[in-house]
Amino acid sequence: MFENAVKNKINLSGNNKKSDFHIAFGISKTFTYPVGVLITSILENNKDMKINFHIFVDDKIEDKELNRFKELVEFYDTDIIIYEIDNSEFLNLDDREFTIAAYYRFAIPYQLKDITDKYLYIDADMILIKNGGGKELC
Repeated sequence: MFENAVKNKINLSGNNKKSDFHIAFGISKTFTYPVGVLITSILENNKDMKINFHIFVDDKIEDKELNRFKELVEFYDTDIIIYEIDNSEFLNLDDREFTIAAYYRFAIPYQLKDITDKYLYIDADMILIKNGGGKELC
């Protein structure tokens, strides 16, 4: 079920340097702006790292929002891959306590297994304020 959840993948790539780190998000399409703010805060506070971002979203992203992600890719020389989810894969799951987007977390490992063996999942309603130093991602 979860391995077939992605109906379309949009790869927005910078210069394709080897990534130091992969970060994944599961959002609804109404949350593209906040996840863009979070990505910006992560990149601003980790300029010495090559980070790839994987956004799992419930529908096609509007062109205006897609262009904002393209600007991030170009400005920060990063990679953002957008995975458009087919919610029909999740229709039989209980959505009383969780949003359907919460179930995207189960699809992420299937999509990233050939890309990386480790990734960080972050809820998109956060912001990174400051890197504590060193090479570690905060």
